[in-house]
Amino acid sequence: MKSLQFNPNLRQQGIALIAVLWLVSALGIMVVGMMYVMRGEIRMASQTQRATLDTGIADAAIRLTLQQLQLANTKAFKAVQSFPVEVFGRSVQVDVIPLNGFISLNDAPPPLLAAAFQFGAGLPPELALPLANAIDQERKKPTPKSTPNKFQSVEDLLRIPGITYGIFAQTQDLFTVDINNSPLVNPLAASPRVLAVLGGGDPAKAEQVMAARVGKGEGADTTGLQFVQNNATTYVLLKATLQNSDNRPLVRVWRVDLQAKAYGLPWRMLGADAPVHFGEPPIQPKPL
Repeated sequence: MKSLQFNPNLRQQGIALIAVLWLVSALGIMVVGMMYVMRGEIRMASQTQRATLDTGIADAAIRLTLQQLQLANTKAFKAVQSFPVEVFGRSVQVDVIPLNGFISLNDAPPPLLAAAFQFGAGLPPELALPLANAIDQERKKPTPKSTPNKFQSVEDLLRIPGITYGIFAQTQDLFTVDINNSPLVNPLAASPRVLAVLGGGDPAKAEQVMAARVGKGEGADTTGLQFVQNNATTYVLLKATLQNSDNRPLVRVWRVDLQAKAYGLPWRMLGADAPVHFGEPPIQPKPL
């Protein structure tokens, strides 16, 4: 009977085969990973291209609307007005919203600011009023030029002690810093949330005013609201809304002073917000 002899070459060949198999598997995983990355990059580039095109169309619609307002010599608005615009075969709705429909951070009296925090963020009066007073004290601080210390953006609220991000998130859509000398609010241009603040936290009152605005326009009954003044203003917000290729609305916002002139244009640009795509409804912050 012959004894079995171990062949070291066979062992080396087996180890080499296993190494080759591992290398092939690793290369396969790398190739698959690169394919996924490339597909993601292509998809992201395509989305960016579509978003850039949609933003350009929205901006063009806003410019065309401003041009039509200049041709019609329309320099001031008291109520919200909507204009349908077509750009390269795309339908765009441009809403012109007077900025005095928002609460001015630089001009609103402390009781109105307190109402915004009480009915906008659900704070009790004993917490809302100190925040309003803190904002008022911040506005009164002199600058090096001895001018009022105005808020430059709504985000400046986060500089106020006691205003957390949760409070800011629930009230930021109530305020504006782009209008001057506007201590009260125009209810004909206010959003339902601002109307709820003016109505002492009564959403039914806000819905009633909104319905009256649709039916009667500038003749809508706004009795029962506080801190109101129905004045026209040259400071407006232009909101362009269009459907993108994914059937999701894209919203682009400009803020403009129709009366002033700047950089060779017959209006002055106050600011613009980044375009926003709306799909699923946003998550509402939890009440504090």
